Amino acid sequence: MKINTVKLTAVIFLIAILGTLVSIAGSARQTEDPGVLLRAAIEKEEVDGDLQGAIDLYKQIVAKHSDNRPIAAKALVRLGGCYEKLGNEQAGLAQKAFETVVKDYPDQTEAVNLAKEKLTLLSRTQALKKAGSVEFSIRQVWAEPKTDTSGSISPDGRYLTFVDWETGDLAMRDLVSGTNRRLTNKGTWEQSPGEMAIASKWSRDSRRIVYQWYDKDGILELRVFDTKDSSIRTIHRDKTEDWVQAFDWSPDGRYVLASFFPGASPTLGRERGVGLISVEDGSVKALKGRFKDSMDYASVFLFSPDGKHIAYDATPAGEDTGSHDIFLISLDGQVEMPLVEHPEDDKVISWTPDGQGLFFTSDRTGSLDLWLLPMSNGKPQEAPMLVKSGFGPMGSLGMTSRGEFYFGSSGSAHDIYAVDVEPGTWKARSPVKKLALPNQGRNLFANYSPDGQRMAFISLLTGGRHPVLNILYEKTSRVRELNPRLEGIQFPCWIPPDGRDLSVGTTDKEGRIGLYRVDAHTGEAALLVQFERGQGSQIQAWSADGKRFFYTAEVRSEGKRYIYTYDLETRKNERLPGSPDDVRLIAISPDGKWLAVINAEGKRTIKIMPASGGEPREVYRFEYESGTVITPAWSADGRYIYFPWPRDPQTNIADLYRVSRDGGEAERIDVGMRFIRGLTVRPDGQRIAFYSSGDKLPQSQVWVMENFLPKAK
Repeated sequence: MKINTVKLTAVIFLIAILGTLVSIAGSARQTEDPGVLLRAAIEKEEVDGDLQGAIDLYKQIVAKHSDNRPIAAKALVRLGGCYEKLGNEQAGLAQKAFETVVKDYPDQTEAVNLAKEKLTLLSRTQALKKAGSVEFSIRQVWAEPKTDTSGSISPDGRYLTFVDWETGDLAMRDLVSGTNRRLTNKGTWEQSPGEMAIASKWSRDSRRIVYQWYDKDGILELRVFDTKDSSIRTIHRDKTEDWVQAFDWSPDGRYVLASFFPGASPTLGRERGVGLISVEDGSVKALKGRFKDSMDYASVFLFSPDGKHIAYDATPAGEDTGSHDIFLISLDGQVEMPLVEHPEDDKVISWTPDGQGLFFTSDRTGSLDLWLLPMSNGKPQEAPMLVKSGFGPMGSLGMTSRGEFYFGSSGSAHDIYAVDVEPGTWKARSPVKKLALPNQGRNLFANYSPDGQRMAFISLLTGGRHPVLNILYEKTSRVRELNPRLEGIQFPCWIPPDGRDLSVGTTDKEGRIGLYRVDAHTGEAALLVQFERGQGSQIQAWSADGKRFFYTAEVRSEGKRYIYTYDLETRKNERLPGSPDDVRLIAISPDGKWLAVINAEGKRTIKIMPASGGEPREVYRFEYESGTVITPAWSADGRYIYFPWPRDPQTNIADLYRVSRDGGEAERIDVGMRFIRGLTVRPDGQRIAFYSSGDKLPQSQVWVMENFLPKAK
């Protein structure tokens, strides 16, 4: 089952927008609350993709709640955005909506500024489309259960590489005939459980493919497949590197442009860098050992069509926002300059085939849009131009030599769900429901406060910006956003006994894990502990008095993982006496006396042990081995341990179970949700919340955008 963990874990963090609480629209119409109506309209637009339904709701808000000027102005801006998404035919209605905001709501500064920017971009978009072709179009080219978006389009537009996840082989789809064929033949997952292809890129002549390959020893290689004779050669293999990724081919086909991640590469040193790998002999020429202080956040490198320059995006040196700017370096190392500098997130997508423009995405308008920067001889010629607004989360699959842009969307997301239960009988009182929260499709890591009145959760936003720490007040459904300004925060946990503060885990640019205390009212953050590289864990379980916390950490020299405690007063780490040596996750009982422990490999077991240390005792053993992550939680009275378990590890559709801390058979609640994680139990014991990717298998799609390039001058 190893493939499910690797493939689907990757899918988890490619977060796209999915559904929300199914009854929210109906409830909104019943309550007529303008804020709830607006949320329901946004759900219809962004989650359901029902643009006409969203338009109707936005119009209803403006007609019935014009006295609520902030809400009405926001609804008009969203209304114009819906008309934009409907294409050229509705451009006039989009323009009218934006003009109404500017004219009738001058006091709503934020909405007016956004409407003005939208009007400017709308005029540029129309001019750009007219300059290119009246047949501007976006169409879907592949969407079926086997669809995968980890590959790239061949420059001639005929083939698309992908990973066949039934086996892990590199495969190729003929977009003309609609047929697939595997290019490698590693056998089944049972025959070669650790081997697989990952990302792949075509050479400019549409003949060779460079791809990442995990070999049988777990070492990541770069290999080249030649479509002419089906030969395969390994061009790079270094046991000391954690990761190497090919981004592009040089135009002459002699080199592969690759990034080298931490590990002791003999050529690039211990720092992450980028270089050229010779396809002929595998030698590496370093271009840069480190891109200032921002290399940890560089996401793509692309050769210009003439082979003289490389464009890339990264967080500007000295900044910690996570937002990317776009830069350019010359192959000879003589030029290094910024191309696009903006406070929001900008990421490189593709050069135009003639090298006269550079495509990038940006969220500067509030949505993720596609932009074009005119270029000549490695220098910007004009201000960037909007090509397509409301582009949404996507992954570039490359551009053909004819100027057709292929992109993919994963169709995967995570939201927070809740089920109300009868603690005594372990029966669900009502069906599972999705919580109506902002940033649908991007919410995870829910955690109830000790008083049960609040829930903390994390929203992963589009682009490279900070995740958002939120507080949900259940009685009012109000959500308050905190901004502790920390990179990559995860696993919020309320600190006992009063729950005035939370702790969150982070990982810095050097890969060191840190835990921070965050004030739940002000959002101010203070460092609790900074672990040395390779130590610590972002997941915590706090003692009842809030004076120490428990975490798991691996001893790499032993290849084993134990439970540790950290005392805030003495600032000492200690291994918990009696800790098992294969711990994956832990949960502490409400009274702070017991730990529930889940192991990491093989057949899963639930054990409990004293929080003060002592011999663990097994309370439940699962029927079959699985790579599924199992997250435990204690019942409010401390008598039971709750956990999710999949009906079928192939689909990861799971239900909720509970088992007595004294052992015995497990009892089930039929939930039928995928990838249930992060159980949190309200202190009254009557509600269990968790995050999940829903009840449907995510459907990836491949799209192509055509006839959008401006005519050559």
